[in-house]
Amino acid sequence: MPRYGFIAIDDRGREYRAVDEAMSEAALEGRLRKAGHWVAKAWEIRPMLQKGGLFGGSIRVPTRPLTEFFLQLSMQLKAGIPVLTALSGEAGESPHPGLKRVVQDLSERVQSGQTLSEAMAAHPKAFPRVVVNLTKAGEASGNLAETCNRIRLYMEWQERIMADMRQALTYPAFVLVCALAFVFIVFTLLIPRFAKLLAELNVPLPLLTQIMMRTSDFFVHNWAGVLGGVAATWAGLHFGTRLSPGFALLVDRAKLKIPVIGGLWCMIGMARFAQNLGVMYGAGIALPEALGMVAGLTGNRVLEKSITELRQAVTEGRQMHSVMGSHPIFSKLVSQMIAVGETTGSLATALENVSDYYNEVLPRQIKRMFSLLEPLMIVGLVGFVGMVALSIFLPIVSLLNIR
Repeated sequence: MPRYGFIAIDDRGREYRAVDEAMSEAALEGRLRKAGHWVAKAWEIRPMLQKGGLFGGSIRVPTRPLTEFFLQLSMQLKAGIPVLTALSGEAGESPHPGLKRVVQDLSERVQSGQTLSEAMAAHPKAFPRVVVNLTKAGEASGNLAETCNRIRLYMEWQERIMADMRQALTYPAFVLVCALAFVFIVFTLLIPRFAKLLAELNVPLPLLTQIMMRTSDFFVHNWAGVLGGVAATWAGLHFGTRLSPGFALLVDRAKLKIPVIGGLWCMIGMARFAQNLGVMYGAGIALPEALGMVAGLTGNRVLEKSITELRQAVTEGRQMHSVMGSHPIFSKLVSQMIAVGETTGSLATALENVSDYYNEVLPRQIKRMFSLLEPLMIVGLVGFVGMVALSIFLPIVSLLNIR
């Protein structure tokens, strides 16, 4: 049944806003009229944008348009423009069609009496839980404009980290694709033809050539099984980590132990922890509650488990830095910076300093890791090409010696 937001006047002359279901706008007005209420304005809340509506809920909006949305909203709120007026203006100006529809729905929901955070909660694909909670904290503290600016900075940070990752991955990904294509051509086309030629000439084969030919024969006759095994492994890891928390924890712990890459994963998780906690605590969310929300945003269950234990200790009255010292996943530098903040009563500033530290270090670490990975991949590819060339060259030399 359609849902309508409306502004009405009751039998005592008081104006109020509400949301109700009705077969049509006329049916809604008739029902309210019987109760002695007069409808001043009514509008349908479109089902497609309701939580759990068509296609599973709200519209997904990219990070960049959302960043621009929060920037404009922050500037308008700082200028003293009411939330509803600001939303109405942005609904007509947004260049992104998905965001435009979402903002229109936000405007209608706020007009019907919902708070901005409640309206955002109806669009989980557009506004993550952390954004909704930050907005709610900003509304409670009366500093929504500054909170919107913090959300904008948070989204810009996320976009910057992802851009650094994409830039660093571009060349290694290109080399990897070329290497896989070359391996496929060698084992499925080149070596089988060469093996047929050697069989006709009845040439004794060196060990390296035999290994290459047997590997090629295995891939040619079992390629479906190889692809199926890769797909089954991926599916097992993907669904296993979702269905079994224990297995997910085991996989994430193994990720952190991978040489070089494990350290980068840990640093990315710590950067998310510091950035999210700094934004939430700075927005006025209590530390235990902020830690509870941050735990699920790190992207690693090992770090999530440590943060959950940290939250429990803080709830019991212990200081955060003393608990961090007993968890090796938290670096000594971070623990010391948090300790200074807790001792001086400036924890918000300390969290900002930790966040700034990771903002400086993480991009350099990403570039450094992939700058080391690129030559290793090239050396590996050159080594493989050399082995293939040698496996072909050795039988030819043997054939010349026989003749």
